[in-house]
Amino acid sequence: MDFSSDKLEIKDKIDSSSFHNEIQMAFKSSPLEYSNPKEIINKLNEYKNKAFELFKIGKFYESACIYKGLLEKCIENLSYIDDKSGLIGDFLFQSISYYSQSISELNIDENYFFEDSVNLYLKEDYGFSIELSRLILTKINLENYSILEKIIKSKILTSNSKYLKEKLINLALTLYELINDDKKYLDICNTLPINNWERYVYVANKYVEMGLMEKAVETYKEGINNVEYDKEILEEKYTFLQKKIIGLD
Repeated sequence: MDFSSDKLEIKDKIDSSSFHNEIQMAFKSSPLEYSNPKEIINKLNEYKNKAFELFKIGKFYESACIYKGLLEKCIENLSYIDDKSGLIGDFLFQSISYYSQSISELNIDENYFFEDSVNLYLKEDYGFSIELSRLILTKINLENYSILEKIIKSKILTSNSKYLKEKLINLALTLYELINDDKKYLDICNTLPINNWERYVYVANKYVEMGLMEKAVETYKEGINNVEYDKEILEEKYTFLQKKIIGLD
């Protein structure tokens, strides 16, 4: 890979495409390496280390381009790898963190960044949702959060996947928690399926946080009546909350 920075034109979008083919070679240089994560990691570390060196000398855009390429290719290939050791997972976790640090140093187009990062968040299906949601929120403030909110709501409306809709709702919950908007938090909770036990836990927890204990109790009661599976989770939380209210816990 040629890491020469003059080949990367700084702009308001993080373009990782020029690194995709070479990063992909770390996964496909040998079919056996799909079952040998150590060999893959050794190759990927060459890119990560170079990105880190670029970051240290203030070349944040170049660094971000490499980190983004690593994230995209790891997410794309993870399902093909026997990663019982967690090596690829640890590498992905570190890359998300480093990419976030690079992004925080750049002024990039907010519409592009939120749209692009939400798409990456939706593609990931291996337990890194929290880390990627933190990445997305790197650029959030009270002036621009509505841009991300609009993107999330649009994708919820157009998605045909129950799983992806719930993933988007979870991202919205994280956003509203960050900006301390209790009303929007509760409103988005109520878009979860009525038979989803998490809907009632999220709402009840928020009511408890707001000091509305009786509303929390009523929420658990409603959930117990509506949820078919995992009802015992709500029953346990309902009992615990009642004891807490009367001072038995």
